[in-house]
Amino acid sequence: MSSMNLRRLLPQKAKQERPQPESSKKKGFLERKKDYVERARDYNNKRDTLKKLKLQAAFKNPDEFNYKMISSKLVDGVHSEISKTSLKKDQIIDIKTQDILYLQSKRIADDKKIERLQATLQYMDGGLEPTEQIIYVDDEKEAKNFSATKYFETVPEAFNGSLSSIPKISKLKEGSLIVNPKTAPTLGQLEAMTATSYKELKERKLRRDQLFKAETDLLKSKIQLKRGTKSGVTKKVGKKEVVFKQVRSK
Repeated sequence: MSSMNLRRLLPQKAKQERPQPESSKKKGFLERKKDYVERARDYNNKRDTLKKLKLQAAFKNPDEFNYKMISSKLVDGVHSEISKTSLKKDQIIDIKTQDILYLQSKRIADDKKIERLQATLQYMDGGLEPTEQIIYVDDEKEAKNFSATKYFETVPEAFNGSLSSIPKISKLKEGSLIVNPKTAPTLGQLEAMTATSYKELKERKLRRDQLFKAETDLLKSKIQLKRGTKSGVTKKVGKKEVVFKQVRSK
């Protein structure tokens, strides 16, 4: 390694600028090169911006239309947005009705999906005790050749004692819980595959409750708008509108 490369690896001494002499402080701040560069860059940016704006103003088309011309106005020299025209009572009621119907359709669709999930999903809750079932056969030969897997149409892992119900292979296939229908899954694989279905079921129930709450809130506001009931009396005091609560006198 050469001496020049070795010198670069060594720690360099921090270079400090010479302080401003006391005798020149009365004349003002001593400008360094970095201060001049920053001031010059700021000056050039402002000059270029003004030049660009002047060029745009010079070539502006007097017949040019912009939507801001009708959606904003000058208030005390400041551009401000014009408030949209207020809708009529019947129009607001129609909008709320459409929103209610949309939320209702989404909630009904979620209800159907929840019912479909609950019908196909096999609950694997280890906390419940497995139930016993007695099966009667005709003779001892049939009892020796009896196969619980074929009789219940399920997987062999269903009889380990950790399942609260016996899942059928046909139901598991309908619920898309078996990846390869030729090979029966193990109990661990079955629990892993049902975890996603449980999560989806929980999320859909939460979404259904939220949709129902939003639907009821919209329905209440629609009924209140139809009746014309208000929580108070609105009176104009000066330039402001003040709402006075209605208090029943005794």
